[in-house]
Amino acid sequence: MRKGLMIGAVVWLGSLGASAATTSALVTKIADRLVNSQVVSGNTGFWTDDQLFTGTIVSGLVDAYQLTCTAKYKAAAEYGGNFIFSLYALGECDLYGDEAYALMRLSQIQADTCSNLYRTKLAGFYECVRGQPGGSQGYIDQFDTVA
Repeated sequence: MRKGLMIGAVVWLGSLGASAATTSALVTKIADRLVNSQVVSGNTGFWTDDQLFTGTIVSGLVDAYQLTCTAKYKAAAEYGGNFIFSLYALGECDLYGDEAYALMRLSQIQADTCSNLYRTKLAGFYECVRGQPGGSQGYIDQFDTVA
């Protein structure tokens, strides 16, 4: 199971009846591991063996931050979000769904949820997709591997 999904799974298990203390302890353990394994360079951060899963990990860290209010989880999520921004060098339309979701989740924990860098980048992504041939459906179809 991928790292970011582990946090989501623990939060989900908590919703099934695990005590808040148990859920928080498990989330803290996983999130601490993610923070400690993140490679930070300048204002970006990634996970060496899991760069393709940055979006999922970032979303999980946002969940951990919201559950525990631990500032280092928010910081690690933001470093990961900034790493996602570096993918824009390929083009605004080159994000995957988990990366777009991560930017949305990061936007939700900013001081101004309506006007922030993460929301601006996400809006740019959706505007780019909308303007491509076939719009959203065309974007989705490019990932269809079944011929």
